[in-house]
Amino acid sequence: MPSLFEAYGLIEDQPTPEEIKPRDRSLLRTAADYGISALKGAISVPEAAVGLADIPTGGRVGQALETVGFRPKDAKTQLDEQYSDKQKQAFQSVQQAEGFGGKFVAALQNPSVIGHSIVESLPSMGAGGLAGRGVMALAPRIGSALAAGAGEGIVGAGGAAEQIRQQTPDGTLTAPQSMLATASGIGTAAFGALGNKIAKSLGIHDVDTMLIGAATNPSAAKGVVRRVLEGAASEGILEELPQSIQEQVLQNAALGKDLAEGVDQAAVLGLLSGAAMGGGANMLGGGHQATPEPVVPDYKPLALPAPTISVTPDGDAMTAADRQAGRDARAARQGAVVERGALSRAANSIIDVLPKTEPKTEPELTQKGLSATNTGANYEGQGDQAPTDAVGQDIPGQGGAQLPPVGDGAQVAAGDGGLAQGLSGSPSIAADPVTEQPVAAQKVFPTYADADTYRREQKTRGATIQALPIRLPDGQGFTLAVRGTPEYALGEQLRDE
Repeated sequence: MPSLFEAYGLIEDQPTPEEIKPRDRSLLRTAADYGISALKGAISVPEAAVGLADIPTGGRVGQALETVGFRPKDAKTQLDEQYSDKQKQAFQSVQQAEGFGGKFVAALQNPSVIGHSIVESLPSMGAGGLAGRGVMALAPRIGSALAAGAGEGIVGAGGAAEQIRQQTPDGTLTAPQSMLATASGIGTAAFGALGNKIAKSLGIHDVDTMLIGAATNPSAAKGVVRRVLEGAASEGILEELPQSIQEQVLQNAALGKDLAEGVDQAAVLGLLSGAAMGGGANMLGGGHQATPEPVVPDYKPLALPAPTISVTPDGDAMTAADRQAGRDARAARQGAVVERGALSRAANSIIDVLPKTEPKTEPELTQKGLSATNTGANYEGQGDQAPTDAVGQDIPGQGGAQLPPVGDGAQVAAGDGGLAQGLSGSPSIAADPVTEQPVAAQKVFPTYADADTYRREQKTRGATIQALPIRLPDGQGFTLAVRGTPEYALGEQLRDE
């Protein structure tokens, strides 16, 4: 039966708790709420460490620590009660929303929920960064992306194991539960490493890679909007979203719950908080070009011996290379070919069997109708320019000693011993009247290119005899024909082809 006051409408209906609008928070109260979330995140770090010890011991470590007062779950529950009424209502709005889309909209309408999720995850991210640095120190060759993912996975496995243990009736872990917690950490590491790799290849700053102190790939400077969007997509979509989903699913499986329970909220908060962190990191990190990671060789460098330095009587310090260069220069002046390979060694072996000659003096050259220049002996009428070869280079011998046409009594001054051998139809080399000796057999080359290469090498080493490659009569190779012999015309035809 209604009372007299109620019958006459003297008492208005009392509002329900849902209709009570909480008072606006002050700035100080808002900061206190975020401090509570930071404290909850700090509790998660030792919680994960205990969880790592729970995996091999079946939860015995966590169970033992509960007897001395270490109860992270109870501590977080008490801290939840310390939030302001306005923040509690924001948490409740997101939790009561239906489905992924509903929770996504509710989270955007209550952005403080995203901020608290980020603040609460920061201590665990820092612990993952320290673990990643440890992995890099133990195995530097795995790279920063894998090391950062491994650090995330280590902390994730420990946190999952302890949270599962806290919800079991006996406070321990079974073998399957330990395996599921480990699988959760492996999944977190795999998605983290994959996201880090993709971000690195695109030149995007990755939060986890930055935490272990490794640089991203150099990239061109980008606009701030593009950097923020790329960072949000990388951290939110590629990493936090799949990580949050698989962690919640495996935790439900370990506790025998419906696999979809709480997945939508974990996915929404993981996506939005990851996007916020990735975008913020790229906005603060900028688009500057970072220093690339040092390349660690897979071998131990060999220590080279110190060079041997000797002092000449003149007081000059010379290394072994300097002494060898001096010997090579003296050998070249004496007409020998400096041995740098198989061809030069073969040339010297042939030079050894050739008659030794002395350069003719000016009167001797004049008597034979030749003129002496500072570059060698030439015919009178030197005004005729020698033609160039197929590649536009002067044919060896231009400006030096050219052989006259083969005739009675024709003699040539030996300006270089390297090319004297290997010439088809080359006349005898003589200086002073000496007994003529047979010239060594002509040199045979398997291809035109080999013969032409040999000719060019001798030119660069000072050879003054002019010659061109020709094909042997039997067609089994090539040799060199000296200018002034009948075969030289064949060499010109072959060169023009």
